Amino acid sequence: MRAQLWDYNFTKIDLEDLDVTVQLAHPRSLATVTLEFRVDQTAMAASAGDLKGRVEQIAREILLNLATSLEPAGALTP
Repeated sequence: MRAQLWDYNFTKIDLEDLDVTVQLAHPRSLATVTLEFRVDQTAMAASAGDLKGRVEQIAREILLNLATSLEPAGALTP
């Protein structure tokens, strides 16, 4: 079983402005990352559970993209 690398602290979705804030924490290093982005109006057509799942998937993809861009530069090594 693969260890979970990041935990979701919270997911906040502003239904009026369509702004999203997702905070993730790395349990081993205690680092936290806060991602903020805006979703499209069509995302509001989904149920609340589907919307939260999709938003967290987008946040996971953003975090992975950030990590892959920092890794070659050596920015992730202590």
